[in-house]
Amino acid sequence: MKRALIAVLCILLTTTLIFAQDASIYDDFRIPTYDYRTLQVRGNNLLDWYSHNDTDSHFNFGLGGDYYMMNQSPEFTWAVYDNLYFQNTSADNLNNGDAFTEIDEVLGGSVEKYFMGYFGPHAFADGVFDYYSHSEADDPVHDLTLNLGAGYGRITYAKPVAQAVAIAEELGGGLSNDKILKIADIIDSYSLYLARDKDDAYINYINDIAKVAGKPEGAMKIQQILSSAVYKMANRYVGWRARVSYMNRFMISPDLPAGVDDPKGMLVIRADYAKPMGLDRQLWAWFEYDNSLETDADPNMLIGFRATRDHNYLWSSYAQFEFNTWGTDPGNTYMDDTEMALSIGTTRVLYNRYTANAEFSYEKWDLDDDAEMRFMLNFGYWIW
Repeated sequence: MKRALIAVLCILLTTTLIFAQDASIYDDFRIPTYDYRTLQVRGNNLLDWYSHNDTDSHFNFGLGGDYYMMNQSPEFTWAVYDNLYFQNTSADNLNNGDAFTEIDEVLGGSVEKYFMGYFGPHAFADGVFDYYSHSEADDPVHDLTLNLGAGYGRITYAKPVAQAVAIAEELGGGLSNDKILKIADIIDSYSLYLARDKDDAYINYINDIAKVAGKPEGAMKIQQILSSAVYKMANRYVGWRARVSYMNRFMISPDLPAGVDDPKGMLVIRADYAKPMGLDRQLWAWFEYDNSLETDADPNMLIGFRATRDHNYLWSSYAQFEFNTWGTDPGNTYMDDTEMALSIGTTRVLYNRYTANAEFSYEKWDLDDDAEMRFMLNFGYWIW
């Protein structure tokens, strides 16, 4: 009797540990702190020479590079990146083309600063400078897009927590919230592993998760949970945020359309609310108001929500609704029109053998008498 009672208590304790986590674990998750730099030189088409006869030959030289620098912490995050590509092509007789030189440059950056801890007032900015030059063209084309703003609140991307919970349960449970959050930190830091460990990144990443989980023998299962299409967990977000920003384009070359023909720029107001409803459901709602600062411009407005449900780790469903209305601001392609869009879908995997997903969407434009409807069904089955 005593042994039976001890066995029952052990089973109850194990069950409690496995299912001890609830939606509050998402509120405890904070983005990890790390920084890294990467520089890559690429020559996918470094030299390409071909000759058949006097009328059938070409010579190409192409070289590019990517630079990325990031520093992340819960209160202050900034990033800078640069993507550059250069190509020189001699007379291409095969395609009746002339010699040319091409330069494609994208330089960007972003910054986000919280002033009163993890959640609260903050300022943010992001910008992208695009430059493209082709020797056959008269002048290069370029423009600079800037978005500057401030807000209150925070939305945290928390899918790593859902993946950590799945890892804990699939490996037998028994992990505390602290260990699950440590696993989530590692999952969210994968880009750091890529920058630091290069070809060994994925191996070290999986091994570190297995060590925290206390299951070194479970590395292959962890890899399946994180990378296999079998596991169908939906994204997770937690928190709320309200933001106001000013967005405009500068340094616009004459060969480009003048932005949206909107030299005064755009005022953007957006609010988001995200809430995990238990460990298996997610709700996201959003509202956006965009107003050109030009005279007599009407605003664009967007309202939407998305709900997801993970029935288990192999089956996930969602429903999404959006309502858009476009004003008469300059450059608007959808003049004085509204759109309503509804979509629902589900994806199910019968482990290792059969997978299927279905999706229904409904879209209605104000100026179109007929709605657009679509139903899609896909499946796959491993015969052997």
